[in-house]
Amino acid sequence: SVSTAGEVLMKDLSHAAKDLKSKLTAGLNQFSADVISKEGLAQTGNSPVRTGFFASSWKAQTERVQAKDKIENFKPWSEKAKEQGKIQPVIRPRFKAQSGLKLQDTVYVGSSVDYAERAIEFGQVQNYVQGQGIKALLKKSFSEKGGRS
Repeated sequence: SVSTAGEVLMKDLSHAAKDLKSKLTAGLNQFSADVISKEGLAQTGNSPVRTGFFASSWKAQTERVQAKDKIENFKPWSEKAKEQGKIQPVIRPRFKAQSGLKLQDTVYVGSSVDYAERAIEFGQVQNYVQGQGIKALLKKSFSEKGGRS
């Protein structure tokens, strides 16, 4: 049988909502992974950095992030905290973003360190979230070329 252009268009449109939802879901999962990685908050300039523990401790998950991790319990940062003078920070993301996120999920992004409330006062995180950095990650994750299906 021969289909008309109208039938082909209707078939294509019937898949459009599912395809869009799939692309947006992939974008959300990509964005939540990128925002806590070295592309996002896990870098000097986007997070306050002395030892690198705060910048390494970002989480993206569907539950509120508990700020409870003490630097003295985690090497190499515990050793760095004891050093005096100029310190070479270690930024090594400690967590992966929660996978399998759905569009209706609320995703919380936060640092798990016990001093997160004080560290955030320096302003780097606010500047990143309100500036071009986060916009670039959003564009990457949700553009036609971004997001993984």
